[in-house]
Amino acid sequence: MSAHPLLESTSVGDLRRYLDTVGTVFRVFDRQDSGCVSYGVAVDAERWFVKTSTTPPARRALGRAVTFHAAVRHPVIIGLRARFVARAEPVLVYPWVDGVLLHHATVDRGLPRRDPASAWSRFRQLPVAQVEAAMDAIFDAHLAVDRAGFVASDLYDGCFLYDFKRRLMRLLDFDEFRPGPFVATEPPCGSSRFMAPEEVLGGTFDRRTTVFTLGRAARLLLDAGDDEAAWRGTARQLAVLHRATRHDPADRYADVGDLVAAWRATQA
Repeated sequence: MSAHPLLESTSVGDLRRYLDTVGTVFRVFDRQDSGCVSYGVAVDAERWFVKTSTTPPARRALGRAVTFHAAVRHPVIIGLRARFVARAEPVLVYPWVDGVLLHHATVDRGLPRRDPASAWSRFRQLPVAQVEAAMDAIFDAHLAVDRAGFVASDLYDGCFLYDFKRRLMRLLDFDEFRPGPFVATEPPCGSSRFMAPEEVLGGTFDRRTTVFTLGRAARLLLDAGDDEAAWRGTARQLAVLHRATRHDPADRYADVGDLVAAWRATQA
């Protein structure tokens, strides 16, 4: 049996030329603001997401992704299947998963979240029970992240891949997640709408940072608009999120487990 061209490669030359040789490139993601370029590739009956770096920071980020996926596995997290090198740049191979990113971060900023055609707006029009189920999937995945000792960084709606047909939430892009606690030695990536106050150069990221970001995710996903004036959940849920997103980390839930337990208690 011949080797799988993506799962068993070790080193190739020009990546795009190689992908065109072994399969059909059906999508190209070359407008990202991360310094990465990615491809959707069909090889026989299978589809793959192939990601590589174009800058030194992106190269370091992909190295962190390898470390993360070696330690954390969860059905909601799209896991790394293989890696190889193309002209000294790392190449990571993931299964292609159907769905739409709730926000697509590109150098030209992409479709505004407020646009009625955006995935974000479409998601907010779903029944509350479906949004709660998607949020529960995000929480459950981060229980695994927390148990493995990793801290969330650069977690925002661009990491949320939602399949509107199957009503499934999946997560991707863990390039900035790291074992915690850690001190940011470079300006942190992320969306200011999701970032904790300590997410600054020189700031210490720990489990309570993850708690804050998850609290912000729930606050935004369960609101009908960008102004956070149309909360769709319950008062008890909102109280949980207020504690999760307090400015002082010491005033938040101690870890993801405590946050999720409090959140799920509101639904009992």
